Amino acid sequence: MDTTTQNFDVIVVGGGIIGCNVAHALCERGQKVAVIEAASLCSGTSANSFSWINGTSKVNSEAYHRLNASGLHAYHELARRFGEQRIGLYRCGTLEWSSPGEHSQLADLRYKAERLKAWDYPVAWVTQAELSAMEPHVVFREGAEGLFALADPWLDVPVFVSFLAERIRELGGQVWDDTPVEELLVDDDGTVTGVRIAKGEVTAPQVVLATGPNTPDVLTELTGYEGFRARFPMIRSPGLLVTTPPVTDRALITHILYDADTHVHLRPGSSGGLLLGSDETDGLIDEDSGVDAIRSAATRLLEMTQQMLTSFSGAALLDECSFRIGIRAVPADGDSIVGPLPSAEGLFVVCTHSGVTMGPAIGDLTAQALLSGQVPEPIVPFGLERFQF
Repeated sequence: MDTTTQNFDVIVVGGGIIGCNVAHALCERGQKVAVIEAASLCSGTSANSFSWINGTSKVNSEAYHRLNASGLHAYHELARRFGEQRIGLYRCGTLEWSSPGEHSQLADLRYKAERLKAWDYPVAWVTQAELSAMEPHVVFREGAEGLFALADPWLDVPVFVSFLAERIRELGGQVWDDTPVEELLVDDDGTVTGVRIAKGEVTAPQVVLATGPNTPDVLTELTGYEGFRARFPMIRSPGLLVTTPPVTDRALITHILYDADTHVHLRPGSSGGLLLGSDETDGLIDEDSGVDAIRSAATRLLEMTQQMLTSFSGAALLDECSFRIGIRAVPADGDSIVGPLPSAEGLFVVCTHSGVTMGPAIGDLTAQALLSGQVPEPIVPFGLERFQF
């Protein structure tokens, strides 16, 4: 890119799934948008996600559940318009189960199913026989029961972000990667007017910050206010993902699977292998873990998966697997952050866990907020005003 000054309607800082969804929604409304990404598109949290699209696991708050469910609906609409293959969407459904020996887990799962049904989310309660019929290679404990979330898909996130970037450019927007933002431009009244990059100024009356787990550091660097780094209400939560090679000449699983008793979750991968994760092994690593610690946690995850699946080689696959640690952006209270930054006119911040699920919905709602000047009702509970920092 060669520029001294360029003018836009909106600048989006961050080229992950949230930033690109915001930019796409704005471009579809006729806005001139620039997406500015410091590294390469989809190189951070977005590329290191389990990428399960769902409202299934979010039942503590109806508002948060509905925001997730609206993301699921938005993907189905995008698939209707552009096709599943183009956007990288894989429809399969989710199976989550527990067993009578785990009384509290099974009770929690029944409670979840009841809430989801009350909120008209498409789930069905299934018996051990039905679980086994749907997944014949899975070893279900005696008396296992669970829920089947019919509509949950998973997403090939790099494919989807590439699709969004292509659409943004088709609609007249700009997408610049490998372009760090050096400074937030602010006028004498404290109103944000754009950003400065190495090759000049990029101006716009609205700037959206969508930088995931780096949000506190980016805010500090762009504003010079160290308080953001120390007190911004966000937790960096590491998660280990293991991708196996193609594991057999048969499909070992066809759904997204979650064992509520062991907290192992797995799904098919786009290359014919499996993508594995677990709350237990997440607790064995951090974002600075070395190779030995990662391999040890991955070995444990492969062993737990072997106990679940027949014909799976477990830790024998270790050297053929790839490992990723994704750093999830988790707001301090567990809910999303979506809204204008208080006392910074023209600056809008989006920071959330489950960004893959909610991306299209948050993009659409953010576009509505920026163009109308009013925060849409579905994201009113998620503004920064609820925090003291």
